[in-house]
Amino acid sequence: MIIRNTKLKTAIYLLAVLFFLFLTKSVYAATYYVSTAGNFSIDRTRDVEDYVFGRSNYLIVASYNDDNIAIFNITNLRYPQNITSFNSSAGTCSLDGVTELEYANYSGSNFVVATSYIDDTLTILNITNNGLACVRSYTDSLTAGSIDGASALNVIGEIAYVTSDVDDYLTMVNISSATNLNNGYFDNVQPNSIDSPLGMDVINTTYGGDFAFVTSLLDDSLTSFNVSIPSAVPIVI
Repeated sequence: MIIRNTKLKTAIYLLAVLFFLFLTKSVYAATYYVSTAGNFSIDRTRDVEDYVFGRSNYLIVASYNDDNIAIFNITNLRYPQNITSFNSSAGTCSLDGVTELEYANYSGSNFVVATSYIDDTLTILNITNNGLACVRSYTDSLTAGSIDGASALNVIGEIAYVTSDVDDYLTMVNISSATNLNNGYFDNVQPNSIDSPLGMDVINTTYGGDFAFVTSLLDDSLTSFNVSIPSAVPIVI
């Protein structure tokens, strides 16, 4: 059908625009959550992870300033619900300056694994019906496998891959026992430098094992490792 009436064409066009704006507002309506104090503080948020449990969707959020991890139910995207939180600024399960977190599931249980940049700690929290409970942690800022200035973090299965921003290490930790598996990989000289390794991704392949890709902030490099054997020092590839 060809519409020759200019006013009618304009009216139809305006109706189409208004209808589009209505749909856009409905589909992309923003949800805001702000908190800089208390149990569910996300002051200076540094990382966020999602997971699904049952028929519900959840977000785990880390607060660097308040040393806090909070979990929200986001099944209803318009109304996030506070579920539980964990706060610790010192001691065995410190989250002081928490920078990275990962969701992990093993042995039929759900966990949050998080790094404390200030206290050089990898903390493992169990997600239970009663909240978040610290089950174990790993701390090292002096020896081989240091996580001094713990920064980048990836978890595959029961293995956590952690980098040390201060001591330039890539370290592998068994999160079910909080033990260092291989004393880590160290290098701060090119061509295989991981000097200030703030970025990392670990992938599991079906054809050749596990591989870690680590960036060096100070040497502008990307180094690849074969990490398929957790008890062995990562091999540069």
